[in-house]
Amino acid sequence: MVFLWILFMALYMSPAILAQRRVVEPPIRVDLSSPGDVQPLTTSNVKTDWITMPIDHFDPQNTDTYQMRFMFNDEFFGGPGSPIFILVGGEWDIVEGWLQAGNMFELARENQGYHNFTAENLRFLNVDQALADLAYFINEFKAHPVFQNSKVILYGGSYAANMVLWFKQRYPHLAIGGVASSGPILAKVDFTGYLEVVHEAFLSEGGEQCIATIRQGISDTITAMNTEEGRRKLERSYRTIMSWDTSLD
Repeated sequence: MVFLWILFMALYMSPAILAQRRVVEPPIRVDLSSPGDVQPLTTSNVKTDWITMPIDHFDPQNTDTYQMRFMFNDEFFGGPGSPIFILVGGEWDIVEGWLQAGNMFELARENQGYHNFTAENLRFLNVDQALADLAYFINEFKAHPVFQNSKVILYGGSYAANMVLWFKQRYPHLAIGGVASSGPILAKVDFTGYLEVVHEAFLSEGGEQCIATIRQGISDTITAMNTEEGRRKLERSYRTIMSWDTSLD
């Protein structure tokens, strides 16, 4: 059986503070330029296209849109009604490597929240919008006669595994199943487990001095927030678009 394979880039929001040093296993390094040792097929068949996507799926008064980039490879698509496999991206950008191996028709999709980092646009960088993006993407894709009768199965790992589970709960009619690998489904505010991984990544790349510099920067920032003069200095340093009036800002 030949399948339709889609790679979907979901939003990702990382913690801002490093945890104290702990003994954990080194972070796993993955070369996203090519999936494992699988040899690429016809790489020239990887194409890039765009789809017009609403910026806000929940405000009918907001008619703004943006052009969402996606990649696809239809070299081995089996024709009308063939299954659709969607690999939900997580902590990475879409890359051609995942569209160059396997008997599948593939798509890769970017997330809207990373195009503009102003405070006005960061409000769209949330799970609800990301899930709605995926739902909109599937509906638009399946509007094509070739894909109308195709079943959808989701794949995701790490944060993207959460996206798979949440999507099945929120939009059960759009996907018949999902595979969620290593998903941190127990949500916590003080997510020390992930902070340990972040710590080890900085330690591996920059060494102890890098960790010390980051810790000192966080400490200095917290101290500066306690005085008006310090907050003004931080506004200039971070080029904020609004004033920090209290230490709680």
